[in-house]
Amino acid sequence: MAFRVCPCPREKLLSAETCVLLDRCFIGDPSEVFHRWGDGRGYTGYGPNFNTVQIETSSTLRKEYREAVIEFLSCLVREFSSTFLP
Repeated sequence: MAFRVCPCPREKLLSAETCVLLDRCFIGDPSEVFHRWGDGRGYTGYGPNFNTVQIETSSTLRKEYREAVIEFLSCLVREFSSTFLP
């Protein structure tokens, strides 16, 4: 699946190469597994339609490029919403 490039100021984030993995399944945090499949005792969870996105950033990005990262991620969420949600 391909997304068009967000009109966000990419150069603000760094000129480093970025790697994005799509359509990969990772087990994730135990709380995500709990909410997807339940606890096996009474809580059934939300089922296979419960999906999450995990984004990890380096401390440099968090500390020195915070506003640019927020702007970039906000742009991605807006683009995703306009592409996949009614």
